[in-house]
Amino acid sequence: MHKISTTLEEDNMQTTILGGIYHLKKHKVKRVLNNIRKQLLETSIPDDEEILLSQYIHMKKVEKVIADYLGIVIVE
Repeated sequence: MHKISTTLEEDNMQTTILGGIYHLKKHKVKRVLNNIRKQLLETSIPDDEEILLSQYIHMKKVEKVIADYLGIVIVE
């Protein structure tokens, strides 16, 4: 009568599944970043610091890609 159509979760299953996976990845990246920060505080060798900083920058880029997909704003 009013021609109201609804969508089923099954119609949007790929987006639902990818959203859950990306949330899990976001938490994993957060743990990795915390671990790298701790290692940076503990090390005093310049070569190790450089390697850890490059890893940290790479993980921040990954975090940004995930946040963009999820529509999350990261404030730090």
